[in-house]
Amino acid sequence: MGLVFGLTMEIFLPLAIVAAMHYWIGSYPEPFPKSNEKKREIFEVIGFWFLAMAASTIYILQKTPAELNTPTTELQLGHMAFAVFPWLILPLLYVVFRQKWRASDLGCVLPRSWPMVLFALVLFGFAGTERLFDETLAPLPLSFLFIAVYQPAFIEEFFFRVILQGKLERALGQTQGWFYSGILFGLMHVPVDFFGPQFYAYGENYVNASFLLLSQIIAGWIFGIIYSKTRSILPGMLAHYFTDFRLGSVILHLMQ
Repeated sequence: MGLVFGLTMEIFLPLAIVAAMHYWIGSYPEPFPKSNEKKREIFEVIGFWFLAMAASTIYILQKTPAELNTPTTELQLGHMAFAVFPWLILPLLYVVFRQKWRASDLGCVLPRSWPMVLFALVLFGFAGTERLFDETLAPLPLSFLFIAVYQPAFIEEFFFRVILQGKLERALGQTQGWFYSGILFGLMHVPVDFFGPQFYAYGENYVNASFLLLSQIIAGWIFGIIYSKTRSILPGMLAHYFTDFRLGSVILHLMQ
C-alpha cells in the first residue's frame, strides 16, 4: 500500500499534471524560429550539458561522505563558484555574441499565458509549504534561502530552460524541446542522487535514488512547459524557489 501511494504521489500524479499543463492550461505562443543548423544546435546542447555535468560531478567527487551528508552554506557557495562558468558565463556569452540572442530569447520578458503562471505558483507554492505542517522539519537557514535564489532557482532555469530548451526548440520544435530538456535536467541530478547529498539524505538507497531521478525528470517537464508557455524565466524561477520546502522556511522565519 505504501509503495502504491508513493508511486501515485511521486510519479503518477506529477505525470497527470504534465498532461494537464500541456493540453489544457494556458496556450503555447508562437514557437521560436526553426534553426537552419539543426545538428549544430543539438551538438551545442550536448556539449554544454556535458561541461555542466562534469563540473558538478568533479565538485561532488572531491567531497567526503561526511561533508555531503551534512550540507553547509560553504558547500553551497563552493558549488556555486565551481559551476558559474559552465552553467552561466560560457553559454550566455555564446548565445549573445555568437548567435545574437536578444533579451526576449533569454527569457527577460513579462510572462505570457497568465493561467499557466498562476497554476505554477499555486502548485509549487503549495508543494513548498510542508515545513509549516511538519513539526519535525526545521526551517532552512537564512543563508540557504538567500543562496537558493541563485542556485538552483536562477541558474538551473537559465541553463536548462533558456539555453538548452531554447536551442532544442529551435532544432526540434516546442514539445520535443521541453521533453528532451526535461530528461537532461533529470540526468544532471545523477551525481547528487547516487553519490551526493541526496543519496545520503535518502538513506544511501539506490532504489530511492532511482525514483528520485525519475521524479526529477518529470519536474523538468513541468518546468519546461512553464517556460515554453510563458516565455519568461521569472515564473519558473519562483516555482523552482518555492519547491524543496523553501516557501515554508521563508514563512516560518517571517513568523519568528
